[in-house]
Amino acid sequence: DFIEIFNAGNAAQSLNGWSIQYAPATGTAWQVTNLSNVSLQPGQYYLIAESFSANGVNPLPAADVNGSIGMNATAAKVALLNSTTALSGACPVSANIIDLVGYGSTANCNETAPAPAPSTITADLRKSSGCIDNNNNSTDFLASTPTPRNTSSPLNFCSYPTDYYRTKTSGNWNAPSTWESATNAVFTTGLVSPATLSPDNNADTIIIQSGHTVTLTADVTTHVHDVNNGG
Repeated sequence: DFIEIFNAGNAAQSLNGWSIQYAPATGTAWQVTNLSNVSLQPGQYYLIAESFSANGVNPLPAADVNGSIGMNATAAKVALLNSTTALSGACPVSANIIDLVGYGSTANCNETAPAPAPSTITADLRKSSGCIDNNNNSTDFLASTPTPRNTSSPLNFCSYPTDYYRTKTSGNWNAPSTWESATNAVFTTGLVSPATLSPDNNADTIIIQSGHTVTLTADVTTHVHDVNNGG
């Protein structure tokens, strides 16, 4: 059993004093795994290993912290808190809850609706490698074969409307796969990642690179753009 945390923001976040907490689908008692004193960088993953069995992913990559919680494969509740004090109640309300996921149809606490039920060989994965969070467990997650990631895994920077965008291939303007994004105008190596959004009027800069053709099939409002010679 494992849980993966991801920093989808654009600033580092200390996990000191934070915890992962787990309760059965309709349970009221929450088990706690304290997180280590790590500063999670933008785009960085953090892996919590819980109880192991003969099923599932075996072995996991090196965990960033180890717990002992036996998680139900198909329905339960998991919360990320900036506190190590155990929650209580079937669906607690607390200012310390950073994120909460209820998975499986019987989970009685979730964001909007439960995430799909995983199994002993699949996991609930947040879409766009962790970048999608619309506070709706049912649409933010999909059940699929997992590839657990830890703090040593490659960074995955999420796109933001105010990022700098440039084409990485020819394609449709509204397809994120046409673009890559960065948080600075020089597209520094290591700070560029495949876009998870297509650029609009909020983008700081939009560059269509040489040799690329971008097709518009709907009206797009933008500003501050550059078309390289041959683009």
